[in-house]
Amino acid sequence: MAQIRKRSPSQYQARVRIKGHPEAVRTFSSNSEAVQWASESEGQLLQGLGGALRDADALTLGKALSRYALEVTPRKKSFSNELRRINAWLRNPLASLPLPAIRGKHLAEYRDIAALIFRRRP
Repeated sequence: MAQIRKRSPSQYQARVRIKGHPEAVRTFSSNSEAVQWASESEGQLLQGLGGALRDADALTLGKALSRYALEVTPRKKSFSNELRRINAWLRNPLASLPLPAIRGKHLAEYRDIAALIFRRRP
C-alpha cells in the first residue's frame, strides 16, 4: 500500500509496499506529486507491469553467481580463488532459491554449517 510522509516543510516522501515486492521510495517537493507517483507505482505493481520485479523473482542465486563468474570474475587479479568460492556456493542448496526468497535465516544456517565443517582444531 502507498504511504505519504512529510519529511520537511518542502519535501514529501512516497513509499509503496506490496507483499512479495521490494519497497519503492521517492521524495518529492509537493504532496500532489508524491500522491500521483505512489498511485501510479502501486497500480503498475498490482497490474504486473513491474517487469524488473518479475524478472527478479525468476532469478536464482545460482544464476546470478554464474553470470557474475562469467562477466566480472575473469577481470580480477584473484579470479581463481573467487571462482572456487563461487563454485562452492553453486553446490549449496541455497543456489536454487530465487533471490527475493533468501532470508537472513538461510544465511545464518549456512554460516552455522560452514562453521562446523571448517572449525579449526587447537
